[in-house]
Parts: sequence; C-alpha cells; structure tokens
Amino acid sequence: MPTSYFIRRLLLTLVLLTSPLLVFAQTKANLPPALGSAVKSLIAILSDNDTVASSPRLLRTVSLDDGAPDDYALVSFTLSYFDGGNEYFNYLAAFKRSNTPGSKTQRPRYRLIAAVPVGGKAWRSVDFNHLRYTDGRIEFDTKEYRDHEPFCCPSKPAKAVYLLDRLSLKEIKTD
Repeated sequence: MPTSYFIRRLLLTLVLLTSPLLVFAQTKANLPPALGSAVKSLIAILSDNDTVASSPRLLRTVSLDDGAPDDYALVSFTLSYFDGGNEYFNYLAAFKRSNTPGSKTQRPRYRLIAAVPVGGKAWRSVDFNHLRYTDGRIEFDTKEYRDHEPFCCPSKPAKAVYLLDRLSLKEIKTD
C-alpha cells in the first residue's frame, strides 16, 4: 500500500480522536456552577433527541429597582435542530439570583424568569456582544433579511429591545 494511504488514515484517526476535545472547548461556559445547572435544566426542557445546544454564555448581571444589586443574570444560548434541516434559534434567558435560606455558605440559587427566542435562521441574526441595559430595558443589535436575501447572510441593520420585569421578558416593537 502506498505511503499516502497510511498518512491519510493517520490524519483521519487524529481528527477523530481530537474532535471531542474541540467540542469540549466550544461548550465550556463562563457560568457560575449554580447558574450553569439552571441553564442546563432549561436547555433540557427545550431540547429533544435531535437538538444541539451551543455553549451558554453569561451576558451580564443586572439590577431591577428592588434594592438588590446585580440580582438578575442574562444568559444567551443557541439551539440547533437537525431533524430534517439546519434550523436554529438564539435564546435570551433571565434568571433571578437568591441566596439559599438558612444556609451558612449562602450559596446562590437561580430561578428562571423567562426564556425567549430572539433570533434564528430565516428570522434575524443577533449580536449579543454589544448588549445594552438600562432600567429593565435590554437592547442589542440585529441584522434582518432583505427581500430575496439568502438565509446565510442577513444584512439589514436593526435592533431588538426587550423589557425585563420581575415576572417576564417581552419584546418591545420599536418601528
């Protein structure tokens, strides 16, 4: 057998052996353990056997005007559905932080307030890198699809605005 055959087999073996390491690197999140557990539970509820979740990301902690500093965590994640297609949705989730009552260590717990899809294929792309927050108002840049634009590449600049209160996360139309 030619040498190139063995080299190709060796390269294929290396790729197959290292791909779990690449997947692990992509799924490493910046979430505190208690918040990570709450997000994992949420993703399990929203998922099925054909769903792949991207690494959830803590966007920022914020305060509402109830006196507790940074008591809400805003988290983003993407769910991809492969059952016959390549559809995906970007989600924004809000969690309320509280300390465990009676605990000596005062470990935080996180309770889901709301999780909403905020973008996805054939809808709009979302840029969470420049998220802005003021008094319960969450704003971030998006790109929407123009007429006859391919699903890979939305190009129309826009923004999405959501209102966070103690019980919900709702989109506010800004047209």
